Amino acid sequence: MKLLLVRHGQKENELSQSGNYNSGLSSTGKEQARRLGLSLKNKGINKIYCSELERAKETLQEILPHLGVISIVYTKEINEISRGTYSTRQEYNLALNESGLKEHKFRPPEGENYFDVEERAAKFWNYLKKNHQSEIVLIVGHGLFLRFLMLQIQ
Repeated sequence: MKLLLVRHGQKENELSQSGNYNSGLSSTGKEQARRLGLSLKNKGINKIYCSELERAKETLQEILPHLGVISIVYTKEINEISRGTYSTRQEYNLALNESGLKEHKFRPPEGENYFDVEERAAKFWNYLKKNHQSEIVLIVGHGLFLRFLMLQIQ
């Protein structure tokens, strides 16, 4: 299997701490994705997995015109870490500070910590190995999840 890992383009509120968790792409992010699409042309991609979050979907939509018809699965399994009940980074940071925990250990209500994302990445890697042994797979996701996925690859 050959994996092509793509982190979504720049999001609308990339530089803001008050941004929405499920924000879309900025104009720069859309341009980044269009350029990436050109470089992925003729790579022989057999399958695409994309996060269900808006910025990843928008990234894929900018890439797709360069790829042709390929099977796509949108899945929460490769979403960014869940902030649970907190809808903005600002709310999350406030709760994190109040908890007194390091960020990797902090699990917000109805959300995840880094260990949860690592477990999700391990399960997804096992799924990929089982189902796509001889294929080229494109994954459009998020930085933290993709880092944990790369740690699973041996």
